[in-house]
Amino acid sequence: MASIYSKMICHDILSASNGQNLLILGGFYPEKEADHFKDYATVLLFGPAEPNFWMKFKSTPEFNDNLPNPLDRWSKRVITELASLFSAQAFFPFGTRPHLPFYKWALKTGKIFESPTKLLVHEKLGLFVSIRGAIAFKEKFPLPKAVDSPCLNCSAPCLTSCPVEAFKNGTYGVGKCKEHLLKKDSSKCQSESCAARRNCPLSMRIGRDKAQSTFHMEAFLR
Repeated sequence: MASIYSKMICHDILSASNGQNLLILGGFYPEKEADHFKDYATVLLFGPAEPNFWMKFKSTPEFNDNLPNPLDRWSKRVITELASLFSAQAFFPFGTRPHLPFYKWALKTGKIFESPTKLLVHEKLGLFVSIRGAIAFKEKFPLPKAVDSPCLNCSAPCLTSCPVEAFKNGTYGVGKCKEHLLKKDSSKCQSESCAARRNCPLSMRIGRDKAQSTFHMEAFLR
């Protein structure tokens, strides 16, 4: 049974992340991840709280200072500040080489899964899931119960929506994708988001701002 103390920690983390327009995407206990999480007992992954994230992000200093990588810089500032509130450690899927294994960590949560396209899919956000960082906590506290992958009973429109079959044969043809975006872009992938992602039934419910999708696609093409 979870202690009163651990329940208070969970409440405080949830409240603090909501205040920064962040969503807890899932978490795991890192017993076998000592290389990265020595002395830490619980890891949480964080992403944008949709569908209002973009509207709020546009008012941040990082979005308005005209410097490169505004979303990464915002993520690092906000998640580092959040970690410091709990004497915890922040980790990011950018800025280090080699990149940290966020894909593997996401699959440990029981909330994020490998989709038929091999892109990550979240139980609620679908293929619009975006992991902005992780925080490792010294305390061990209860995590949400794992769920089944939303792809189990899905007709997988993500596999058939791509206009250039970039996900054919279980691989991601990045070259095909970029060539399409830079030429005719018949499916409006750049202005409305990747056709495979936006045709995920879960993604369709999110109502994500199209400008946010355009931002990500432009970053992908750099």
